[in-house]
Amino acid sequence: ALAHRTGLEVVSSDEVRKRLQGLSPLDRRLESFEGGIYSTQVSRLTYDEMFRQAREFLASGRSVLIFSASVTLQYRTSGLSETSPVICPYK
Repeated sequence: ALAHRTGLEVVSSDEVRKRLQGLSPLDRRLESFEGGIYSTQVSRLTYDEMFRQAREFLASGRSVLIFSASVTLQYRTSGLSETSPVICPYK
């Protein structure tokens, strides 16, 4: 709703993660902690792709909301610092 009201583009980790694995964003997956599509390797690919998409939106002059419920500090600092001069983490 926020993105719709403000015109922000949204990059969602759930959608990106599932698309990278050939799944529909609506598919449900029950995986073990840090297993399957939630493994460290898949997570790294997911966040790399999220920040690539965000940079693309920003380069075209659009604002972007990067959404991930469980992103670690490591991924936030590696991707956001190079993506945007304004970082507004939600707590």
